[in-house]
Amino acid sequence: MKEWLYKAGAGIAGVLLVASAMTLVAPKAVHAVQNLIVTVSNTPNVKVVNTPSVNATITGTPSVSVSSLPAVTLGGSSSVSVNSSSSTPVFADVDEPWRHPYQSTCANGASAGDTGNGCFLTAVPSGVRLVIDSISMNAAVPSGVKLVNMEFSAVSGPDTLFFGPQSSENATNNEYSFSQRVSFYLEAGVTPVCRAFFDGALNAGNGFTCEVTGHLVALP
Repeated sequence: MKEWLYKAGAGIAGVLLVASAMTLVAPKAVHAVQNLIVTVSNTPNVKVVNTPSVNATITGTPSVSVSSLPAVTLGGSSSVSVNSSSSTPVFADVDEPWRHPYQSTCANGASAGDTGNGCFLTAVPSGVRLVIDSISMNAAVPSGVKLVNMEFSAVSGPDTLFFGPQSSENATNNEYSFSQRVSFYLEAGVTPVCRAFFDGALNAGNGFTCEVTGHLVALP
């Protein structure tokens, strides 16, 4: 009996010793720290030894809006040059009628027995075309002689403008005249001519006048 109790006591003591040892080596519980604040007393300096290269790519075409245009002022002897070529021409309207006006007047006295009268105007300069806007003619004839027609053309040109008989303005010394707006073109180098034709002979000195107005257009 004593021997059994001794063995039982020894066993219990061993269990207690192992339990104590496990208690000694068991890890302690770790509690999370909340609201941890870290303060850096000195601001550190960061130095980049080598500057890195950056490749940027624009995938779409961006739009640029300018809300207001600044004023540009050229001071002193500044100048602006505009280049023009056949591939990238700069167009300028240099053919405005008021830039290159044309006005020519001629007169002639008939010889006795003539049945027509006329005179020559200023020739069209080279490199341009004459655009005629208006024509005026006046012819004096003896009493009883009637005007057949008046005409305007170039000396060497095939085109002619014809104007029918005009009413008499003077009962004793018939005088025919008219003024008319037209659109007529003559090329460079030609000489315009005005003429009048009658159904009878003229007296010496019967006058004829013609006036043409228009403008010149530069040829390419």
